[in-house]
Amino acid sequence: MDRELAGLSPPIYPPYKADASRPFIPKTVLYDRLTLRFDGFYFEDSLAWGYSRRAVHPVKLCYYLEDDTISVHEPVTPNSGRPQGKLVRRHKVLKSGHETKDEDGRAGGGGRDDESPDKFWHWKDLNVASDVDIFGRRFRLTNCNQWTREFLMSAGIQVNAPEDVPESHPPLKNKNDAAAAASRSRSAPQRRNHPLKKFLEHDGQILRFGCVWDRRGEENVGLDERLKPYVMRYFLVDDTIQITDAEFESNQKRGLYSSNRAQEAVLLRRQRLPKEPRPIMTSPADAADITFYDPQDLMLANVISVHGRRFVLVETGDDFTRSFYRNHFDVVDFTPVQLD
Repeated sequence: MDRELAGLSPPIYPPYKADASRPFIPKTVLYDRLTLRFDGFYFEDSLAWGYSRRAVHPVKLCYYLEDDTISVHEPVTPNSGRPQGKLVRRHKVLKSGHETKDEDGRAGGGGRDDESPDKFWHWKDLNVASDVDIFGRRFRLTNCNQWTREFLMSAGIQVNAPEDVPESHPPLKNKNDAAAAASRSRSAPQRRNHPLKKFLEHDGQILRFGCVWDRRGEENVGLDERLKPYVMRYFLVDDTIQITDAEFESNQKRGLYSSNRAQEAVLLRRQRLPKEPRPIMTSPADAADITFYDPQDLMLANVISVHGRRFVLVETGDDFTRSFYRNHFDVVDFTPVQLD
């Protein structure tokens, strides 16, 4: 049947003329697994917290020559918080304005002109530096691979020069915000004290010291109790201090004490240690005046007041403690302190 009499558009490809010297090759065989690949992007406008932001999303558009189908894929960015990957599944894509409606008013209805090749995107319609509208979204083609460029040029299509993909920059509300952003860009970057930063940096890091409870000035104290050894631990993750009995820990490591009796060795449970006895607080403002011990106060031969008790630091407990003070406070002398 003649296509013009049937109301159909003329075909894109010229009618095939039989040639005895050349065997017939079907299109699906001739263009099997041959794909035109284009790089592009699309804009996405979003409004959040009073700011209008235009984001740029890169895409890969593939045109399959064997059946004239198109697929669009967006590279997946991990932890982006938005759906990505396949944006348009592989199928013949209608051009804008050619959607038909069926008797119920739904898009995609049939008709005699459904097979018109002008309704669908064809490889002759694709070129670098051009727009492709697919289902209401406009894709801008910026570049193509070398094989695609050679294929289009062999068909007589002048391929345009590649374009650069614009960057995503959130626009500002007003001129004052623009001036503030310009001043911040010229100044040095400011550090943000995130509440989890200290935990991530110092989790599991403990400063260990050997100390003695100095009770030489007290009366009615036995000789073995005047300089009783203890172990002080400073937890960098939350600036807390714990003090345990050194002799009890030593015997426990040798298996003389059960692990169930570990709490018996604790003289000071893990807590932040104030430098002075804590007064009776009558308002939240009183807590702001309290100062606590930090690593700078824990030097050898320093006296630490533990709720009125006098403790003297006599040695550093391990290599990590020595390296910490060597790197942060330039301390090089870790000779144990001798008390008479």
